[in-house]
Parts: sequence; structure tokens; C-alpha cells
Amino acid sequence: LASPELPVSRHPLGGTPGVPGVPRYGPYSVDVSPKGHLAVVADLESSDLRVFDLAKKGFRPDGDVSLGSRAFMPAFVADETVIVPLQSPDGLVRVDLATRKIEARVAYAKEECELPHAARVAKDGRVYVVCEGDHKKDGAVLEVDPRTLATKKRWVVGVYPDGIDFGD
Repeated sequence: LASPELPVSRHPLGGTPGVPGVPRYGPYSVDVSPKGHLAVVADLESSDLRVFDLAKKGFRPDGDVSLGSRAFMPAFVADETVIVPLQSPDGLVRVDLATRKIEARVAYAKEECELPHAARVAKDGRVYVVCEGDHKKDGAVLEVDPRTLATKKRWVVGVYPDGIDFGD
């Protein structure tokens, strides 16, 4: 990141960031679309997604998608469609970024997925969600249907899982 070939640019998430200690935005993570033309910023404090056009080097006007819950680590399942884990309340949404519409939503009971944190798409197209759990007992990983978000399979894993990676 210190390389001169990779210049840094700053882009405000919105017009009114709040005051120190009371932010209006809380960018948590970024994911880049399969074609590489969009980046989606998951936001904690404002409970939304913000869509950044990489070619235009700016956020899409009226591109914010309100989710009603804190947005964590989304994953693109198509070039303009993301799956986003939510907390407070716990759940998962599928969002069409072109229309800014929530296409599907599921709510999780603690027994199924407490504190969903990261969504990831495997090379074979299967979609997984990492559930942190209560940070004291085992968490879980879910395989979910990419369209309906229904749980297909559930694995209990170690305490406080934070992400999933499929390697090269």
C-alpha cells in the first residue's frame, strides 16, 4: 500500500459524518464486484450499504440501501447483487444494487446463527455465512441458498469464528 503506483484517494461516505465519538457512519468492510466496477461498503452506524463506482471514483448518487440492521461483511453473488450478514437483529439479506431493493431477508434465532458476520461465495458458487456465536461457546458456518437465503446445511465450529477463506 505504500507503493506510488497505488495512489490513495479519500471519498466521504456522506455529507454529515457526525461529531467525534458519535459518528453517523461506521464503514466496516468493502467487497468488490466480480467485474471490478463496483465496491460496496457495509456500514454499522447507519445500518446500510453504500455503492462506490470505481470507474467514476465516487459513490452512486442515491445508491445507499437502508437495511435496518448493522451491515457486516457482504459477498457479491452476481455483479450487482450482494448477500449481507446483519446484526441487531441477526439475519441475512440479498440486495439488488441496481434497483436498491432487498430481494430476500431471513431472521436468525440464536440457535441457528448468532451474530452473522461474514458471507462468502465458494469457487463452485455455494454461499456460506459465518456466525460468530456469543464469543464464549462454539460458533457456526451455514451454507445458504443464494436466492432464498434458506439454510441448506449447518456446521458447528470453534469459538468466535471471524471469517472463511477458500484459498487459491
